[in-house]
Amino acid sequence: ILLGMSMIVVLVLISYLFGRKIAKPLAMLNKATEKIGKGDFEYRIDERRKDEFGALARSFNSMVGKLQETTTSVALLENEIRHRKQIEAVLRESEEKHRTILETIEDGYFEVDLGGNFTFFNDSLCKIFGYSKDELMGMNNRQYTDENIAKKLYQTFNKVYTTGKPDKSFHWPVIRKDGTKRTVDASVSLRRDTEGEPVGFRGIVSDISEKQRLESQLQQSQKMEAVGTLAGGIAHDFNNLLAV
Repeated sequence: ILLGMSMIVVLVLISYLFGRKIAKPLAMLNKATEKIGKGDFEYRIDERRKDEFGALARSFNSMVGKLQETTTSVALLENEIRHRKQIEAVLRESEEKHRTILETIEDGYFEVDLGGNFTFFNDSLCKIFGYSKDELMGMNNRQYTDENIAKKLYQTFNKVYTTGKPDKSFHWPVIRKDGTKRTVDASVSLRRDTEGEPVGFRGIVSDISEKQRLESQLQQSQKMEAVGTLAGGIAHDFNNLLAV
């Protein structure tokens, strides 16, 4: 009987020790795993034990801490990606609007680098200059003006570059591909990069050839009318003299 009671006491003690040393820590570890699995990265296991489970708890908490940092970094990265995509979408929409405007206006729009070579333009500019897009791309102003006009253009663009102030209106003749000349009224301003450094010029070009032709005709008509009026007055005075 004594031996049997001793065995019972030993078994109870073993069960107690197992529950204290093994079962309870395992339950804590299982609970922690469930918490982490649900996204609770703030949860930590008590790591004050001095045995193997204490070391395991410290390792587990360290792993959860690194996982939390990684998850936070991933979340920040995802937010950054979403933010950039939103910005890109806004920029695309803005670019499409500007492109639509540029392709529907009758005036020519152009962008050139600091050397005066075309880097961007709309269809209207091609019509004014009489060149295709492929032909006009990269073309320099010396190729569609004479030497004197090229010098004047250089002076105008250089002034804009030096002062940073746009030139809102200046006239100059353009030699088209077929050799005919058109007079244009242009505005030009400085283009800068994101850091504020000059990278080229942009502007608007209007074909004023027909306007100039009509103004010339009107002036000529007014001159002829004035001459006719003067001649009529002289004839009237002459007739009066003869009558006397």
